[in-house]
Amino acid sequence: MARAERSEERAGKAGQDGRAGRSRQSGGSERAGAAGSNPAAGPTADPAAGPAADPLAARGAGAAAAPATAPGASSRTFTNSARRAQIVAAAIDTIAELGYAKASFARITERAGLSSPRMISYHFADKDDLMHQVVREVFTAGAEFIGARMAAEETVAGRLRAYLEANLRFLRDHPREMLALTEIGPHARDADGAAYTSRSAQEPSLRGLAELLAAGQRSGEFREFDVASMAVMIRGAVDAAAVRLRGEPALDVDTYTRELVTAFARATEAER
Repeated sequence: MARAERSEERAGKAGQDGRAGRSRQSGGSERAGAAGSNPAAGPTADPAAGPAADPLAARGAGAAAAPATAPGASSRTFTNSARRAQIVAAAIDTIAELGYAKASFARITERAGLSSPRMISYHFADKDDLMHQVVREVFTAGAEFIGARMAAEETVAGRLRAYLEANLRFLRDHPREMLALTEIGPHARDADGAAYTSRSAQEPSLRGLAELLAAGQRSGEFREFDVASMAVMIRGAVDAAAVRLRGEPALDVDTYTRELVTAFARATEAER
């Protein structure tokens, strides 16, 4: 076993023992990673529906400043990041193939090619902590993909078109990630342990869409309409595609995208 793996395994065992002790002292199970690890804290709509991440939900969030790194720590940080990414990728594949219930640390360890589940425990407090990271990374990747394409457009109408096209392309190109999110969704909890609902999870995305639509009205590109209602329809159309992609036969995403873009361009365009 490589030295780094031995170190991770020993630290993972110590972490398990420490968490078990704290749990016994408190008289209940510890939901490590719940506070501050909200799966909807990143740009997202409904994790249960499995839609692509939504950069409109992240407006104004701001990025936290990176902590100072001690001399010589950069290589360790890189190694830790690479290991965490390896574990998250293995978790996605395991959940997509076996389902949430059967995605144990042992199964994920086997998929990742690691020597012991303790190596996962070194990086993640428990299954909930790992699942939060899976959701966060998929949503972040989607937001970056969609946001870059929206930013390249000069008009509000162009940004709406890019929003729709990029959302659906991300869904099409990441089927295993979407399946994993669908499996995780019913088990997702907020920092207080309450289950997510479609309505609460969609609110940040809907607010961002409403702001985009209102900007189009102010610029004269869009006609007058109720932006909140239109935002619900747009988000619903994207989320519906995520559901249909899992059906048989699978949705023709390119055709759906073309028709969806045309439909909302006509629904929003300014009257002449």
